[in-house]
Amino acid sequence: MKTDMRRTLSQYAGKIIGAASGVAACGLWLWALGTPQGTFSLSPVHIAIGVLMMLIAIFAVIASLRGHGLALLLMFIMSFFPVGAYLYGIPLWLRWIGIMDLGFLVAGLLILYSTPKTAEHQASVTDQGDR
Repeated sequence: MKTDMRRTLSQYAGKIIGAASGVAACGLWLWALGTPQGTFSLSPVHIAIGVLMMLIAIFAVIASLRGHGLALLLMFIMSFFPVGAYLYGIPLWLRWIGIMDLGFLVAGLLILYSTPKTAEHQASVTDQGDR
């Protein structure tokens, strides 16, 4: 009973964290593209990267609301390692984009933890019956 409740809570927490991180990351990218400053200028490459990262953030919101933990982990890898890790090291407000990308990781792991691994599924693979 307690395990089911923990799984349900982690499922909801993962969905909320993933959706909030995705909305915040998309908003921050929109802000970064709208008000270029510091190390982030409006070159065509930066605009393309910003739009791509906004799309990834929108896909992360959709994946989190649908409860797809593996998709969230994929969105984390696609957004954090090329750009988010770099922005995480910047002391400006752009650092929050990297922090929001880490939210995809947390949400994906929570949703994957909460995915039910039922006894029937495990038993059908491991249990061959009485012989």
